[in-house]
Amino acid sequence: MNHVITQSIANVFARPSDANHDSMQDLLDAAEQEMDQSRTVKTTSDKITFAASGGRFSMSTDGHVGLPLTSYSMTQAAGMAKIQTHTLERLHQRERDDLVVDNLNTLFSNVSGHEKHILVRDRYDADGTGIESVARAINGGAYSRLWDFQVFSEMQDFLLPRGFTPQLPALRSDAMRSGFMHGLNTGLFRGDQCSFGFFFVNQDMQGYTKSLGGLKPGMMVWNSEVGARSFGYHTFYYHEMSGSILIWTPAKHGRKRFVHRGDINKAFKEYVTTLEDVADNFQPRFLDDIEQFEIAAVTPYAADEGAAIQRLNKELKMSANDAKAAIEATKLRQNKFGAPLSVWNVALGIAWEAGQTGRAESLVDNSLVATKMMRSILKV
Repeated sequence: MNHVITQSIANVFARPSDANHDSMQDLLDAAEQEMDQSRTVKTTSDKITFAASGGRFSMSTDGHVGLPLTSYSMTQAAGMAKIQTHTLERLHQRERDDLVVDNLNTLFSNVSGHEKHILVRDRYDADGTGIESVARAINGGAYSRLWDFQVFSEMQDFLLPRGFTPQLPALRSDAMRSGFMHGLNTGLFRGDQCSFGFFFVNQDMQGYTKSLGGLKPGMMVWNSEVGARSFGYHTFYYHEMSGSILIWTPAKHGRKRFVHRGDINKAFKEYVTTLEDVADNFQPRFLDDIEQFEIAAVTPYAADEGAAIQRLNKELKMSANDAKAAIEATKLRQNKFGAPLSVWNVALGIAWEAGQTGRAESLVDNSLVATKMMRSILKV
């Protein structure tokens, strides 16, 4: 069962909420159905036109007439026409859909030969009769699609049999716990623009890491079938006392974020290789990493708070405010592990502040600051 706030296609300026899925199979079923019901229509910019009727917006091209626009495809169309989406929304609110359409048709690129790929979803009723087709996305000719079903099927095959389960971390920062995540059981999300999954080892490993605050190996993955986000994945450690995520990826795994262009299959193959390595080696790697973290817990980062802030600013290019916030976070009870202002203590402070974002990619970027700092000092 999935939990989602549904949206009328007519409300094209409001992005629908992502669904939280109760199980991996539930997510895979939904992703497979959407993949099977989707097809790509290849066209060029000069053959695309827009229309409106009854508060609904649609596009037509090459014999495909009146394809309703989703929230994301409308945003893409506005971007390609170099129009602010909120400008079109204001016109729509003032019941001037004629001006919305006129702006799109006038300013949308009409250069012959500019290839566009329209992702169309065909919906059917129970007896197989077609109900409606909609334009999910408008992508350029260089776009390379990767289906959510492909991404999560590999997770199912490699990680779940090895003791990983999709779980929502008990993140204690306000940003990650508020709103839609509150009260949910799994870390499996999927919507009209992107998908995201958290996976943890489901065995108790705290006995090895009690002095560090408890750590549990995990892996996160995200993808966008329509081009709203990159395809990416990272291994990490979940700090059980603070609920923070510490991105810690073996160097040999290579780059973990890929734009959907060119040969996305090359990135997908690297992803599968990484999953296989994580499944086979997370236990010995866990013990090796713990040794490094224990060294970090007794390695001084700075003599005092001022010196720590200055070092974060100089070496990691953190702003003065961000550096100060990270050092303040080291004083919280849930982050007081390792010697005060030790490398480990400061890393937890940075990871805590990274958790103040609700976006997966921002969480990764901000947490990687702590990773960079520890790897640089520990020479690992």
